[in-house]
Amino acid sequence: MGLVLFAPLSVHADRKNAIQGLRLPLLGMDRGKPAANVQIGSMHMGSQRRGVFRIGLLPLAVCEDVTITFLTPDPAAFDDFPKTFVVMAKTSVVEIRNLEVRVSGGDAPLFKAGSAQVASGKAWELSNVTLSDGSWMQSAHLEVSEGKASLRSTDKNHQSETILLFKK
Repeated sequence: MGLVLFAPLSVHADRKNAIQGLRLPLLGMDRGKPAANVQIGSMHMGSQRRGVFRIGLLPLAVCEDVTITFLTPDPAAFDDFPKTFVVMAKTSVVEIRNLEVRVSGGDAPLFKAGSAQVASGKAWELSNVTLSDGSWMQSAHLEVSEGKASLRSTDKNHQSETILLFKK
């Protein structure tokens, strides 16, 4: 485990000014040691969307090729992810492209998502989700509550399905 040093990103940074190869620890309920490690292929600043428009006054951090590896099954680490960007990028809204969530020592990822929208205090909004058993969901919400992490999806017939990922 190394120390990660960083400076706040410029709000006007783009892909050519991206930070490459970030590694970050995520803390869980036991704030003394990491519950998960994050590897980010590249990160740059972007703008939030409202419909088809990108609003320059609403910055977001864009992270590509992200792998979160849980060292212990502590769902609180999911909440620590957007908090990290408040300090690093001066925004708590993060867009992830190509997300993979794993448990240390596991062969297959818990799930993969084509994209995710993450904001402090809110459920993660995932799209194009593939679970470890090969099943696919067009969209899902990653919810953390009461020591549990679960995926909840709703199909076009408004049938809801909840899948428990792990609990503390």
